[in-house]
Amino acid sequence: MKISKAPPSFLIRRARRVDLDAIHRLNRELQTYERKLRLSRLPPRSLTRGYADRLWRIDRRNAGRLFVATSSTRVIAFLACILETDILESHPMALQITDLVVTARWRRKGVGAALIDTAQEFARKKNARSIGITTLAENAQARRAYRALGFRESAVTFERRISTRTEGSSRTRLGRWQSMPAKMGDSR
Repeated sequence: MKISKAPPSFLIRRARRVDLDAIHRLNRELQTYERKLRLSRLPPRSLTRGYADRLWRIDRRNAGRLFVATSSTRVIAFLACILETDILESHPMALQITDLVVTARWRRKGVGAALIDTAQEFARKKNARSIGITTLAENAQARRAYRALGFRESAVTFERRISTRTEGSSRTRLGRWQSMPAKMGDSR
């Protein structure tokens, strides 16, 4: 007879001050992973606990929420979100998830989905009509997960790096872009 193993149990709750060190450690874990994807990310050791403290203050002001997932007494994940208003939208109130980190051992076990569901309930109570979340373009794993959870791409952010090298001229070097037509449809 095959015995099926019960899924791991975890609890979602609003963060407490005592959770901030664990949130800080999780944030450093994410930074370690993201730095492998994008070398311009700060080294994890340069992140201070001040960031976790800032998330806590946003929660305390009711401008957003900071949720944690725990197993036994250990924090295994967190989600931070803020309420935003976009006056250009027909339903201007939205919830923006600013941080979602699940420790590696607990990924793909429903923890992130449960945190997002909890944030969605918070958003609903605040009359928000949408939830947004951002990830690095290079983070294919997160992008797949968010699509599987019902998110769709709604905006694309383009980034252009600025050279720190100073040249004798104030003229911008465009490289291969210099020869682009001045107007659309101009075929020079």
